[in-house]
Amino acid sequence: MPTRTRARNDSDPFEEALRPPSDETPEQELIRKRKETEARRVNDAIQEEIDRTAASEKKLTTIKLLVLGQSESGKSTLVKNFRLKYSSREFRQENITWRSVIQLNVVHSILQILDALSTLTDRPSTSYSPISPPSPSSSFSTTDTLPHSRSNTNVQLTNEQRALKLRLSPLIQVDRLLRDRIGTEEDQELGGKFSEFVVRAGSAWKSAIHRQPGRQIGDENGSVDQISHLMSMCKNDMIQLWNDQVIRGLRVVRKLRLEERSGFFLDSLDRVCSVGYVPTDDDVIKARLRTLGVNETRFNVVYAPGLTTQWRVYDVGGIKSQRVYWASFFDDVDCIAFIVSIGAFNQYLEEDPEVNRLADSFDIWHKIVNAKLLAKVHLLVFLNKYDLLERKLASGIRFNKYITSYEGRSNDATSCTAYIKTKLHNQLSESKHEVQSFICHVTSLTNTTSSGHILAAVTELLVTKALSHTQLIN
Repeated sequence: MPTRTRARNDSDPFEEALRPPSDETPEQELIRKRKETEARRVNDAIQEEIDRTAASEKKLTTIKLLVLGQSESGKSTLVKNFRLKYSSREFRQENITWRSVIQLNVVHSILQILDALSTLTDRPSTSYSPISPPSPSSSFSTTDTLPHSRSNTNVQLTNEQRALKLRLSPLIQVDRLLRDRIGTEEDQELGGKFSEFVVRAGSAWKSAIHRQPGRQIGDENGSVDQISHLMSMCKNDMIQLWNDQVIRGLRVVRKLRLEERSGFFLDSLDRVCSVGYVPTDDDVIKARLRTLGVNETRFNVVYAPGLTTQWRVYDVGGIKSQRVYWASFFDDVDCIAFIVSIGAFNQYLEEDPEVNRLADSFDIWHKIVNAKLLAKVHLLVFLNKYDLLERKLASGIRFNKYITSYEGRSNDATSCTAYIKTKLHNQLSESKHEVQSFICHVTSLTNTTSSGHILAAVTELLVTKALSHTQLIN
């Protein structure tokens, strides 16, 4: 039986498609060749850029930094300081976005005061007379107890104070509008009435603000929107509420330490509640937005011409329920930055009111230094909120009342800080694991100037160590 053969078409389909038409004129040929030449030039330029980028990435050393600490210890503040120093252009482009967060910080603080007043209006028979009201320069009580304990002493509000409370009631609506603007429906479910607003990690909340249909054209430059208008209308009443001496005494009795909290702007109401307000760098650093999950921030640091390091900073939630996820990052980071709020020595965890915050930091540090997989990790500790520690001790609060092992020592900020630093170092020395290095700095991260100097020194040290391992420098 004869073998059957299939007809073959040896022509190249691409060649057929690219072949010039048979009826092409000389002018058309000239135009075609010019276009082909330009296309090759563009293609070569693109390929050259790809090759240049690839060569540059070979020189790019990545440093992964994991930021740990309690909620409100200053983790996000540290990350924002890094961005301000090494990615300032992108940082400042987002300043106007933070206006809504700062407005929410203000409203949340005011509503906490109004909520405290609401518990009194139904029981006006017992009066509180501020014979010696706290001075405006001091907001700390020397009779501190657990943060959620309640005193039986009540304030009898005057008619003017009741009227003031009524005039500020529109802020409840402003609070709802701000939560709607910043968060998604899922974010709304994370908090209750007057509770601290929580958003999920990432930049979705920034995108949510820009997607608001009610935003006016030009709002990025600070023009008036509905919320800013309402804030401006309530500004003078908020200032009056904050400065009222009777209510100031109530805040002390009720342990309502708003000045100690992140996101405190009640001493700047005239500015931040004005029409057209645009946040400054310092405002953004101070702003408080609690997140749930892990935030990743990237920026480049140029160490020398041709030597650039890419930093990847991971900010992990600090409340107890989220700490279980910390260990999963330990084997893939170069440095752990642990933030200790030393100004919180007389405070207690919001999620566990029986646990002292500084004692909890010591416990967290003990677990970190005794964790496996730390042999290649640099440990960086920031003893944060030194300014708050100074003010509290100067007001007469005794450090050894809350940290009993400090008994018999001087009640000044320098001595207390030295004790904390020594305790952390001793815990590290007693651990079973050796680390690459241990660096400890005392700071107030809301002070961008001093923080910038510290970050520059820390960055240079860590970059030098990282590059020495790659043999790019000796």
